[in-house]
Amino acid sequence: NCYQVQCTTGVTVTDTNYLQSVVLPGGSSSNLIYNDLYLIVCLRMLLLLSGDVELNPGPVIDDQPSCLLFAKCLKPLVDLKPFALCLPGITQSDVNIIDKKKRNAHLMKMALHKRWLQVNPTASWRDVINALKQCKENELARTIEDKVTDPTAGRSTNDDMEVSTSNANPGPIT
Repeated sequence: NCYQVQCTTGVTVTDTNYLQSVVLPGGSSSNLIYNDLYLIVCLRMLLLLSGDVELNPGPVIDDQPSCLLFAKCLKPLVDLKPFALCLPGITQSDVNIIDKKKRNAHLMKMALHKRWLQVNPTASWRDVINALKQCKENELARTIEDKVTDPTAGRSTNDDMEVSTSNANPGPIT
């Protein structure tokens, strides 16, 4: 987010000296210390307003999905193959290798994630949503899209993340 500071006359303020002389009270040189302090306070407030200061903002649509969150979000997906083929960079050969080596659905999703990042280092949640829409998994696509576009919807916490302490490594993809 970008915020502009405007004085009461409607002139947009972009220059620090202008801020000191017009917007801040007592623009004379005798009050420069107070003006500078006031300026610092105002700029810090603007920084807080424009920045994401949430402790746990959750995923963003252009973020790269983590392996565990990828697998967790795709848990309702019954048939992984059509979805996998819609991910940028994933081929039928990749799907066949993952299918042969992994029998557990969760590990298959983790192996798919690993391979996908190997062939597409710029992978994002947007790609996941588009792939789900292409294979007609519209409800799941909408659910994930809501989670990654609305920072208050479906926020993940340590309590609801399914993290396994066992060997959750999907293994090498050859």
